[in-house]
Amino acid sequence: MADLLAPHSPPSALHRTREALRAYRLVAGMWLRASLAYRASFWMTTVGNAATSVLDFAVIAIMFLHTSSLGGWTLPQVAFLYGTSGVALGLADLLVGSLDQLGARVRDGSVDTVLVRPAAALAQLSADRFALRRVGRVAQSGLVLAWSLSRLDLSWSPLKVLVMVSLVVCGTTIFGSVFVAGAAFQFYANDAAEVQNAFTYGGQCPARCSFNA
Repeated sequence: MADLLAPHSPPSALHRTREALRAYRLVAGMWLRASLAYRASFWMTTVGNAATSVLDFAVIAIMFLHTSSLGGWTLPQVAFLYGTSGVALGLADLLVGSLDQLGARVRDGSVDTVLVRPAAALAQLSADRFALRRVGRVAQSGLVLAWSLSRLDLSWSPLKVLVMVSLVVCGTTIFGSVFVAGAAFQFYANDAAEVQNAFTYGGQCPARCSFNA
């Protein structure tokens, strides 16, 4: 009885992180199984997302049909910029992109069911409606990035490989942070999804096309 009445120390940050990741994995796995129940629809949507993303880079490639450089940038250099930003945004969208619908959940009251569950609310909302079909955008940007690396004259070293991996990881973290910040803002402005998109999906084009500056 004395052990039950004694105060318990709060869980450590590492324990809370593990529990949040576990909740994310369970919720995302549930939605993944649901999406794979209709495999034909899943693959058609995934390929469609990748094909739509191809058009973005096709427009850029067309610009270089009659010139070798634009603003001092060559096509492989632009492709590198396109690929890194596309992979980073695609991974962030895949992992936490569902947060842009938080405003709608606040309005219809469904977010209350998340807050009463014994699991991290951020993990639940991030994994809600997890859509693996978004990986098509990541794959398309990854192919463009791989092509640009094969055309650029780079002498690889372990440090440069580490920098390349850090570039993708840090870019994904930054885009994911914007998703989280935008979701938090939607608690105060319930219909602010488009404002958030201006800094994520909308900001992707300036990031890719900044070589025109």
